[in-house]
Amino acid sequence: MGVAPLAGGARYDPDVWGPYSLLSKPADSEFHARRRCRIRGTHHAAFLADIGKYVMIEAADQAARIARIHDDRPATVRRTVRGAVTRSDPRCIQTLVGFDVLDPL
Repeated sequence: MGVAPLAGGARYDPDVWGPYSLLSKPADSEFHARRRCRIRGTHHAAFLADIGKYVMIEAADQAARIARIHDDRPATVRRTVRGAVTRSDPRCIQTLVGFDVLDPL
């Protein structure tokens, strides 16, 4: 497949590391609601751009080892030229991911 460049000069080689770069595995008790994490791996090469992105855990299931996450960005409100108000809240778009792809901060 090849080596993909990541943010901060890091490299991700799926042929070497597999789908997750598990250099150190955090304990399951570190994952809880409102915990800020960084995405450190993906299940598919199409999502390599998400590696290094900061996310917030909305809910975590310790038994299933999955977390419901959203982007760690503030809600935005902006007004268009014609006066319409556009609201964007990243908490409305959530994704289920395994604990293996998250690195708690």
